[in-house]
Amino acid sequence: MLGRMLRETISGGTRGAEWDLRLYGRDFDFELSTVRKTLHLFHGELDTNAPLPLVRKVASLLPDAHLTIYPGEAHLSTLVNHFDEIAELLKCPRSA
Repeated sequence: MLGRMLRETISGGTRGAEWDLRLYGRDFDFELSTVRKTLHLFHGELDTNAPLPLVRKVASLLPDAHLTIYPGEAHLSTLVNHFDEIAELLKCPRSA
């Protein structure tokens, strides 16, 4: 499933991935405190792409964020090993 997702991500070219990488290192152009949606954040405690202290800080700045931390998981393993749980919480149907 992860491979399919990654292939789909670049199926129309790499412009989107390039844009995303440029955004990765920039500050947001809005205040996180202005977000008015409930957000569920899922994070592996061993994720080195987005270190846990940074994620905790961001979650603390969002008015209605729910952070689930998975011990022993890293960046991609969180999604791979907890897909069904995350999809259930978000009410996302699993594709065949």
